[in-house]
Amino acid sequence: MTRRPGQIFVTGGAQHALDLLLRCLASPLDPVLVESPTYPNALDALARARARVVAVGLGPEGWDIEEFVTALRQSLPRLAYLMPDFHNPAGHLMSARDRAALATAAAAAGTRLIIDETFAELSLGDEPGPAPLAAWDPAGQVITIGSMSKAFWAGLRVGWVRAEPGLAARLQAARGPSDLASPVVEQLAAAWLLERAGSLLPARRASLTRRRDVLVAALTEHLPAWSFRIPGGGLSLWARLDAPVSSALAHAAERQRLRLVPGPRFGAGANLEGYLRLPFTLPPGQLERAVQTLAELTAEPVPARAAADDRAAYVA
Repeated sequence: MTRRPGQIFVTGGAQHALDLLLRCLASPLDPVLVESPTYPNALDALARARARVVAVGLGPEGWDIEEFVTALRQSLPRLAYLMPDFHNPAGHLMSARDRAALATAAAAAGTRLIIDETFAELSLGDEPGPAPLAAWDPAGQVITIGSMSKAFWAGLRVGWVRAEPGLAARLQAARGPSDLASPVVEQLAAAWLLERAGSLLPARRASLTRRRDVLVAALTEHLPAWSFRIPGGGLSLWARLDAPVSSALAHAAERQRLRLVPGPRFGAGANLEGYLRLPFTLPPGQLERAVQTLAELTAEPVPARAAADDRAAYVA
């Protein structure tokens, strides 16, 4: 997999990248394949593009690649938006074999894959992950998008698209009427950080690993009826609740200054009231208090909790 300067198009983050790609590559009612659950803002972008979403569910261990291949053959989607690197919110990492099979099937179906690599640098294990999905791209169908915000700092809104130069030129034309270019100072900061990623990211990963383990321990102690798999990377875990109360629980939690995104926001044609995304981005003490608050809320009828303060302390 080669990279040339003309293949990289700088954007204002991965969400901006996806929005521009949909403007250039999708027409209203075009089928677009996604995982379910998937990133809520991606669903919003697809809705704005008036795309027809074709959702394929993830299982407890991740992708059933045969189901995805079958969906590609039957639906022949124009595009597919997928997160094989520490999927948000489920945390799964796609195997090398499944990446190869998916790339081959997409090429046969004429489907362009938009691969979101936002979390690719956030492995929390010792084993190296598989090569990027584009390494198995037999026909130039894979487009990758990435961002500085998850690996380095949420406030650094610099992202990119890797695609053939012709598409990069189309993206610039689509961007021009409303947004001429990304700010130079932020790009210089991003370049500085990327040059030093080898020394900066290990500390970031170590910190996230500690916070993940604190969250896991707190959930095991205070909410033993909830189930989850420990993610090998990313910024959150995807918890299965003991009742379909995700939206009500998130609403009650916000009244206790605890802001969470309920499961249905991640749904693409699926009812996910039994799930909740729990990020582990804050310091350990705050994570422990957040889980204790959730345990208190689930110990009595959710509506009985009174609002103490509308300011959220824990943002997912």
